[in-house]
Amino acid sequence: MKKGAVRLLIVAFAVVLLWGCKADTIDEKNGGQPPDSAGGSSVEPIPQAQPAPQSQPVPGHDDNGGMTINREELIREFADNSFKKQQVRYQNVRKAVEEKYLVIKELFADKGMEYPPHAIFIRAFKKERTVELWAQPGSGQPFVLVTEYEICRLSGELGPKRQEGDRQVPEGFYHINVFNPSSSFLLSLGINYPNQSDRILGVQGNLGGEIFIHGGCATIGCIPITDDKIMELYLIAVEAKSKGQDRIPVHIFPCRMDDDGMEYLKEEFGEDSQIAGFWNNLKEGYDYFEQNQALPVVSVDDRGRYMFSD
Repeated sequence: MKKGAVRLLIVAFAVVLLWGCKADTIDEKNGGQPPDSAGGSSVEPIPQAQPAPQSQPVPGHDDNGGMTINREELIREFADNSFKKQQVRYQNVRKAVEEKYLVIKELFADKGMEYPPHAIFIRAFKKERTVELWAQPGSGQPFVLVTEYEICRLSGELGPKRQEGDRQVPEGFYHINVFNPSSSFLLSLGINYPNQSDRILGVQGNLGGEIFIHGGCATIGCIPITDDKIMELYLIAVEAKSKGQDRIPVHIFPCRMDDDGMEYLKEEFGEDSQIAGFWNNLKEGYDYFEQNQALPVVSVDDRGRYMFSD
C-alpha cells in the first residue's frame, strides 16, 4: 500500500475517534424519542414491513419448542404501546427485537424474574471496564444484578469530566435522557451530563455534553459496549421507559469503591486532595446501594456535593 493511502486511512480513523459521540445527537427536547419522518433524521423511518412468511424463523431462535417464530409477530408482541411503536419504525430497533427480545426474556427468567421488571438501574465502573444491569422485581423490593457488559474502549483516565475536549468519561449520578434509535453506533442511550454537580464543579461555559452508552468500540468520552450488547441493553431500557420509569438511573464510578478500590485510588492519586474529596462523596452513594440494594434519592448542594437520602 502506498504511503499516501496509509496516511488517508490513519486520518480517517482519527476523525472517527475525534468525532466520538458527537454523531449521536438527537432531539432531547422531544424526550429522546425518534424524530418525525419530516424532522430531518439522517436515517429515515423504515416503511411498514410486509408480513414475513410464516416459515421464516427469527435468526438464532429456530429451535423454540417445535414452534417457528415469525418476525412480524415478534415485533407486534414487543411494540405494545406508543413509545415502542415509535421505536420499531427504525431498522436498528427492529433488528434488536428480532435478535435479542427472546434472549432478554430468557435472561430474566434465569434470574427468576418476570420481564419487564418494575424498574432497572445501570452502574458503570471505569477501571474494571464494566457496566452492570440491575433490576427491581417489584415496588419496594431489593434490586437484583441481572448481567454485566464489558466496556470495550475507554478514553481519558480515572476522574470526572470537567470540560469539553478533556476526553473524560463522566463520574457521578445521572439518568438516561435520550433514546437514539438511529445512532451512528447502532443504538445509543444518552445520559444527562452535565448534571447540576457538573455545572458547579466544571469549567463554566465549556462543559461539553452528548455522552452516550452505545454500540461499536470507537469513542471519546462515551461508554461503548459493542453492537451486540447495546441491542440488549437498549431494548431493556425501552421496556423500562414504556412501563413508566421516566428516569433510569446511571451511576458512573472510577472503580468499585470497596476497601480495595479506595486503597487503589489513594495510591494512584493520593496527593490530589480535591479529587479524593470528590471520590469520597461518590463512595457515599456507592455504599448506600451496596448496603440497601436500593437507590438513594440524590440531590446536589450549592457546592456541587452529592447528597443522599431515603
